[in-house]
Amino acid sequence: MALSDLLRALHDIDGLEWLRIMYAYPTETPDELLETIASLPKVVKYVDIPLQHSHPEILKAMARPLHPERTVEKIRQLIPGVRIRSTFIVGFPGETDEHFEHLAKFIETQKFDRLGVFGYSRQMEVPSGHMDAQVTEKVKKSRRKRIMQIQHAISVAHNERLVGTEIDVLIESYDDRKNLYCGRSQWDAPSIDNQVYVTDPAGDLITMGEIARVKIDRSGPYDVYGTAVESPTQAPQLVLSGRDHSV
Repeated sequence: MALSDLLRALHDIDGLEWLRIMYAYPTETPDELLETIASLPKVVKYVDIPLQHSHPEILKAMARPLHPERTVEKIRQLIPGVRIRSTFIVGFPGETDEHFEHLAKFIETQKFDRLGVFGYSRQMEVPSGHMDAQVTEKVKKSRRKRIMQIQHAISVAHNERLVGTEIDVLIESYDDRKNLYCGRSQWDAPSIDNQVYVTDPAGDLITMGEIARVKIDRSGPYDVYGTAVESPTQAPQLVLSGRDHSV
């Protein structure tokens, strides 16, 4: 069964409200899958796709697909309003300043909604561990910091645009330190993405494990804060995971 067929079958099950695909490999996201995501209301408009780098020389060394900009463009064209999460590696063996600047410009231009960046970790069990021109830990740390600074500004701008809007939030816990409920929007995957902190002044608009309608009052660099505005609807959540490939 193709993933598109599985999504359509799951979409017809009563009680499932959010279906999320994780770790979509660039070469395993055909147009049919993206069109299916766009057409099914229960499939959240969120694509997690690990591009890893932007420069063709580094992508070739990683044995990763080339032309990540084409992949991003296709996703955005086929899924209106999509949020894209990606992960990148800095300090891969042989990564020069020129390679890194290419990556930094790519991230700044594409403005990913969610992003993770990691310094390359040398593992002797894989081919990259034996490559020449290993990058120093100091340089990796500096490059990672630079990418996070770029993404910080992007995230701030994205979150500011949410202020004053209403979104659905899956309530998952209560933060005793903040005295606020904590949950996720459709654009936030478990454990790795942003959170939505919610107050319930009416005292009866939130039930743990259900979806609440929330008006966003203010934003932070990554998390946002809002107020429950109507009764939630029972909505169990399902996460579907694909598989990434390590370099």
